[in-house]
Amino acid sequence: MLSKLAEIEEECPGTVSCADIRAAASGDATVLLGGPYWDVPHGRKDGKVSIDKDVDLFSTAHRLYNHAGIGRPDESLDYRYANFLAKKESRWAFEYVDRDARTPQTFDSVCFKNLQDHTRLLSTDQSLYSDPRTSPIVDASADGPEFFNHQFAVSMTKLGNILVPTVQDGGEIRTRCYSVNSNY
Repeated sequence: MLSKLAEIEEECPGTVSCADIRAAASGDATVLLGGPYWDVPHGRKDGKVSIDKDVDLFSTAHRLYNHAGIGRPDESLDYRYANFLAKKESRWAFEYVDRDARTPQTFDSVCFKNLQDHTRLLSTDQSLYSDPRTSPIVDASADGPEFFNHQFAVSMTKLGNILVPTVQDGGEIRTRCYSVNSNY
């Protein structure tokens, strides 16, 4: 993807943002894996802000060993799945584990069945089923792929349109996707 951006950038400088490329790639990858199609909006700029502390939101170690700071595993995690995950951990690194153990190479609603079974890797995912405001949506998504596919496409369209950076508010079209233009 980055090499294609370099080609486009050389031919037509400042035309396609990394944000547009990522959005288009997400849509195409979803369809290739069996998921729904949605119209991907184009014309967005790349942002200039990245908040590194947000990366820890997706850590799984706290779920296994110190959930909510109490020194114990997350009680909403199926104990067999917790044991499986603990065995995957090594002294130096956490071995790769699919977020969806049932159908890891398919984009489908089976991940919601995993929530019902308490076998989702991320606590942020599992909280969808623990919260009474969102658990009915999890149940509907697990029971009907049509419901899930429709809701996913609608949600991705909405997400693609929130807080879209513009040149006026500091957005840019990056020359290198891994760095804002002023940093190289």
